[in-house]
Amino acid sequence: MKIDWGHVDELIKTDLSLMTCVNFCKKHKIRCIPRTIGQRARKLGIRPAQYRPTEEHKTKTAIGLKVVFSIEQQDFVRSNLNKISRKQIAIYLKTSIPVLNRLITDLGLIIDSEAQRRFHKENSAKNCQKAAFCFWDKFRNNQDFANAIRTNLSKNGKRLWEDDLYRLKVSSGIRKTYNETDLKQRLSVISKKRFDEDPKIREILFADRSFKNSKLNDLVATKLEGFSIVYEREFEVMNYKFDFKIGNILLEVNGDYWHSLPENMRNDRAKRTFIERYYPQFHVCTIWESEIKSVRGNQRILEILGMQEIPSTEINLSDLLFVEGIDPIKVDKFLDSFHYLGSTNRKRHVFGLTYRDVILAVAIFGPPVRQNIGPKGKTIELIRLCRHPRYYNKNMLTFFLAKCESAINKIKRYNLMVSYADKRLHTGIIYRAANWTDVGDTAPDYNYMSNDNIPMHKKTLYNIAKAIGLTEREYAEQNGLHKIKIGCKRKFIKDLS
Repeated sequence: MKIDWGHVDELIKTDLSLMTCVNFCKKHKIRCIPRTIGQRARKLGIRPAQYRPTEEHKTKTAIGLKVVFSIEQQDFVRSNLNKISRKQIAIYLKTSIPVLNRLITDLGLIIDSEAQRRFHKENSAKNCQKAAFCFWDKFRNNQDFANAIRTNLSKNGKRLWEDDLYRLKVSSGIRKTYNETDLKQRLSVISKKRFDEDPKIREILFADRSFKNSKLNDLVATKLEGFSIVYEREFEVMNYKFDFKIGNILLEVNGDYWHSLPENMRNDRAKRTFIERYYPQFHVCTIWESEIKSVRGNQRILEILGMQEIPSTEINLSDLLFVEGIDPIKVDKFLDSFHYLGSTNRKRHVFGLTYRDVILAVAIFGPPVRQNIGPKGKTIELIRLCRHPRYYNKNMLTFFLAKCESAINKIKRYNLMVSYADKRLHTGIIYRAANWTDVGDTAPDYNYMSNDNIPMHKKTLYNIAKAIGLTEREYAEQNGLHKIKIGCKRKFIKDLS
């Protein structure tokens, strides 16, 4: 049934005694929300009158609400008001707390707020203890409930740990507590005592343990596989383990920060001395994180292993297959093996060249980091361009770029492509051959270096500083880090409009 709102508006204008909107709806039999009547009345310039109870109604209501307490009940309130909580008194009297408060006022009693807070705290503690007991009882006796709790805790923990800032806050908080208190000394005493008194602890410490491979070790393993080098990981010599065994070479992969600490440097020297003295058939080599992630990372690995780059096999361009949308896992492995910057998460369009199901080249396009380049949303950046070092053709990458440009044009979304050539490696001959425009050099980039010559990427420093509430400059000054320029890049653009 539709409501004739014109008729309703006329009723509102004529019914000047418009009391409550509820009564108005009942009087005129209008089926709608009373609030709607009030809104329409205000639009018509009429303010609905509020309900005002009469004195007679107030008297009846007060008499109806008044509760009569006996002398015994009043004495109970007087004697226990500051001994137990008001809730307990109200339960004993079978009444509500507002009624009890009115009785307390009538009797002229004063409530000890501190005592009431203490009662509330004790009751809350008892309730929490009771809830905890019920929870653990259910956790022990109900296997499905226990498994569900464990699963949820595991998922939430993994989700939180994936956040870089969360990990930084946790680690910085632990490190701060460890350095600024006597926690280190107390843990040392407790550990020595448990080691001396508990044989199970000694058994666990001396047992064979499985080591979790670090991301840096996985990166080196990927690069070795890319060069078809046979290796063995976590090679054991007596009580020592080495990251890689390649022939008679024991390769150690050292992180710049961890292995620069005095205690770890001493351990590394002990391992090297042990091999030189008792196992002279092996030769220990070390490659550092900064070397692996440098522009000559792949060449440095080959130099340390005493190997030369494998000669490239020349192929024909007609034998190559252009592919759009390669498997991301294969792309990441390819870039980690052959590109000095490794893989990237800024993948919007991925193209590749294959030869007999072998990836020979990869090009990744994504949103530009520098947002002031070209029209917003119409510019795409060539983030990675990499070829397999074992296959070669003079015009392969130029041919590949032309195919990529054609594929980007088909999308009909972008009118400008941009790329940056690292001048430490090349000067952009490939872009010039593909008719890209040379815009010139960009502003010099920079990273950070500690007084101990330990490098730190500027993004890493920025994330750490932000997590602990400092600016980039403040954190660098406090930790003895200074800027080092790492050169500028050559900028090239390609107009697609």
